[in-house]
Amino acid sequence: MKADITIRTEKLKRIYYIKAELKRGILKSLILNNNTKNINRLYANLSLRSLPKRTSIVKQHKVCLITGRQRGIYSKFNLSRHALKKLGLENRLQNIKTQSW
Repeated sequence: MKADITIRTEKLKRIYYIKAELKRGILKSLILNNNTKNINRLYANLSLRSLPKRTSIVKQHKVCLITGRQRGIYSKFNLSRHALKKLGLENRLQNIKTQSW
């Protein structure tokens, strides 16, 4: 239950980040474009300042897709070490061989 909530919140953070970055990129390109009118560049600059500043990628955490853990995540699989070990022992992952688990 808790894993579903953490996964949902992390997905929402990523969605908000993507939307804010798209707006930020468009507004920056408008500001730097010398062919646009000055009034449009001014409005773009004002709306760029009004965007939220807390949408950085640093605030987002890696989350295991199965357990919802935030620690011990292997980025290649997006799984925690516990889930990776369990799936490796059950031979459900390709190209994963268990040595001394």
